[in-house]
Amino acid sequence: MHLMDQIRQELKILKNKLQNLSEQIINTNNNEDNDLKQLILEIAHKQKELLKLKNIGVHDESKNDN
Repeated sequence: MHLMDQIRQELKILKNKLQNLSEQIINTNNNEDNDLKQLILEIAHKQKELLKLKNIGVHDESKNDN
C-alpha cells in the first residue's frame, strides 16, 4: 500500500501547511489588509474542511502528532 502511505503523508503535510498559514494570518496585525486577511482566513478554513471531506478513507494519523 505504498500509494496509501504517500497519500497519508501528503495529507499530513497539507494539514500542517494550512495550520501554519492560518496561524500566520491570525497573528498578522495589519488593519489595512483586514478584508484580504478575512478572505484568506475563510479560504484556509474552507480548504481545511475540504481536506476532511476528501479524506478518502485514509486514517488521519497526524492527530497523534500533537
